Amino acid sequence: MKRCLAVTGAAVLLLAGCGAQEEPQAAAGPVSIDYWLWDTAQQPQYQACADAFHKANPNYTIKITQYGWDDYWNTLTTAFVSGTAPDVFVGHLSRYPELAAQGQILPLDDQVAKDKVDLSIYQDGLADLWVAKDGKRYGLPKDFDTVATIYNTDKLKDAGIKPEEMAELTWNPQDGGTYEKVIARLTVDKNGKRGDEPGFDKTKVATYGLGLNGSGAGFGQTEWSQYAMSNGWQYGDQNPWPTKFNYADPKFKETVKWFTSLIDKGYMPTMDIVNSGVGQIDAYGAGKYAMVSEEAGTPRRTGT
Repeated sequence: MKRCLAVTGAAVLLLAGCGAQEEPQAAAGPVSIDYWLWDTAQQPQYQACADAFHKANPNYTIKITQYGWDDYWNTLTTAFVSGTAPDVFVGHLSRYPELAAQGQILPLDDQVAKDKVDLSIYQDGLADLWVAKDGKRYGLPKDFDTVATIYNTDKLKDAGIKPEEMAELTWNPQDGGTYEKVIARLTVDKNGKRGDEPGFDKTKVATYGLGLNGSGAGFGQTEWSQYAMSNGWQYGDQNPWPTKFNYADPKFKETVKWFTSLIDKGYMPTMDIVNSGVGQIDAYGAGKYAMVSEEAGTPRRTGT
């Protein structure tokens, strides 16, 4: 899709925990390293890495613990307070600055220099996001993801839309371009009327053309960020560490106005439906949504 499928990044980092704020010492005997993450899909691969590391370094055992996204941060905060935080954990751009400011995590500058880590191997600017305002580095990129639009091929066929057409869609914040036309076409009410047909009943929708993960809060990562940034909008006046945010920017306002208009037209579910307890991916799997925008790298909420 032109403009609509702009790539947005949400990198997650490997951060070193330091509940006791002590300098690491050489192991004198068997050592167990606690490693926490939130992604169930990645856990098997990282366990395989941990097993391989232990085989090469028998003195070290890595214990991996996984929590769901919501429980992860609450449990981590409690662990810091109680002095039981993990040695290493997967962090997030929106979370690590607070931990760094509180002195809960160790900077990695000395380790990066000692091991001669080549920061040029990362996508331009990605590693820089993990340098805090104090000028110290608190993590290295573990991965990053993109936001993609996923569609149900059977529903696409039923609507008479060819898959190759999806790669040529256009979007604009005024009328949604051909992208909105597809969303309307894929929306079907309980009487079988489509969103672009006369008689469509937006109060009785059987399948929404586009699903919704939530309001998106201040980031809109999988909700509206791809549209706003495709429209030339940026979150702040500089990245990272902005001094002001640009939510008053007309480009942002017109994007959100278009986005919420999909709800008004019945092409996208209301927040009442979204908050009913059924996740976006589950609703998509059940055929309630014909398309969804979701993370294509590391699903943070679904765990699938």
